[in-house]
Amino acid sequence: MIGLDIDRDYVRVVELKEGGEGAALTKFGVARVSLQSAAESISQALSRTISELLKNSQIEDKEVFTSISGPRVQVRRITLPAMPQEELSEAVKWEAKNFIPFPLENAVIDYYLLKRAAAKTAKQELIVVAVDGEAFKRQLDTINGAGLKCLGISPSSFALWELAKFNPEFETEELKALVYLGEGTSCLTLFKDHELLFTRELDFSAESVTRTLAAALEIQSEEAERLIAEHGVPKEGEEAAEADSEKLRQAMFAVFGKLQNELLSSLEYYREQFAEEKIAHLFLVGPIANVKNLKDYLTANFSIPIEVVDPLRNLRLDPKLDQEALKEAAQQLALPIGLALGKSREINLLKVKARKTEKALESLKFLDYVQIPNSAIVGTLALFLALIFGLNFYLNFSIRRIKNDLDAKSVKLSQLVRLRDRKKAFEDISRQEVDVKLLLARVNSIMPKGLSLSYLTFDHAKKTVSVGGESTDPKIASSFVKSIEESSFFKNTELIEIKKVGESTTFKVEFKLR
Repeated sequence: MIGLDIDRDYVRVVELKEGGEGAALTKFGVARVSLQSAAESISQALSRTISELLKNSQIEDKEVFTSISGPRVQVRRITLPAMPQEELSEAVKWEAKNFIPFPLENAVIDYYLLKRAAAKTAKQELIVVAVDGEAFKRQLDTINGAGLKCLGISPSSFALWELAKFNPEFETEELKALVYLGEGTSCLTLFKDHELLFTRELDFSAESVTRTLAAALEIQSEEAERLIAEHGVPKEGEEAAEADSEKLRQAMFAVFGKLQNELLSSLEYYREQFAEEKIAHLFLVGPIANVKNLKDYLTANFSIPIEVVDPLRNLRLDPKLDQEALKEAAQQLALPIGLALGKSREINLLKVKARKTEKALESLKFLDYVQIPNSAIVGTLALFLALIFGLNFYLNFSIRRIKNDLDAKSVKLSQLVRLRDRKKAFEDISRQEVDVKLLLARVNSIMPKGLSLSYLTFDHAKKTVSVGGESTDPKIASSFVKSIEESSFFKNTELIEIKKVGESTTFKVEFKLR
């Protein structure tokens, strides 16, 4: 059983063998991924690193189980009505489209049934896993590129579930949390009575801690990694001779404070959403779970016990292995151990993809067994063409009729809009003083048909009137301006602007009261 954990910066592998006394860890390895040249892609570098790691670890087996995680992987707990098994898969797909941020048609979707419905009126609770098809293909191509055969792909949270089932700390019926703190990704999983109840990806990783610290202290990533390893989360009064202690403390508190807040909000969401009791215990595991003072820092902010899980516990260790190196790498091996133990029992996305391919092939094979007479083919084709012709004629007729109706309604709507605008302009002006109402009446008396006002303003101090509007004919606008000039009520008429805008003519004119 080979468990292979792949992320952007590291590759980790373990070999487990089952025996009468339980699983034994016989080989392991951890390797950092780096590009050998500018021409080498990340996928090529990963495949090469995997191949070299298995060779250096003396692992000869080519069949592996691996995991997939990140933003292109969505894991949700949902509730559905009771239904037959054959209908459940389609219902899950229908529900998944509400939360996946990638195309449903390319997604690889599987589910794990938490509680089976006891009656037709009962509900079914499921953990649904959806993976973007492109991300899934990249993961599979990386493994194939290393010359390996992939037997199973499951989400990281399900590999952690297998690790939890293997440890006695999770045997009780209390609600417990396992937090995986990885190099490139982290997640929270909740268990009760050895059953996975909830999981959520966390916006936290060793890479983000290193990046934040390097930027805050203006140092290289390698130096930041050394400071994290030596000082971890600084305690009050603890000094760091190599760096500014206060800056180091503030930077570390910022990143680990974010982790703390994410955990608190996720746990609160779970309690509110699923009406569960408060968790009894929180466990840490993963490459940065042993960061100095991290457990104490989180314990001070949570009212529950916090412990670091030993991934090697309950495993028999091959005495030929370098025990010191194994102990140092233990937290790095948490995911690959869970993958090897579980062998993708609960969720295997590879089988889902295979089932899709088999169904497509079965549909094609079916045609080989169906014998259709030539006359039937010709008759069916003729009927099909007749239906297409009739449907096309009906659609064209319907489109012409609808277009005519829309044209007629468009003319009426245009008239109503002009009336509305004119009415609105008059109503706005009528709210002003009595002399403005008189002004409005005088302007209205000389307004020709086919013209609408968009605004009319009156400057009491200067006795100046500004009018703007539009008409369907420029002659109408010119006639209105001329009527203002000839009116005995107005003087000093000045045409500010008149221009053609589409089918309409807009104008602006100013004049004074006599």
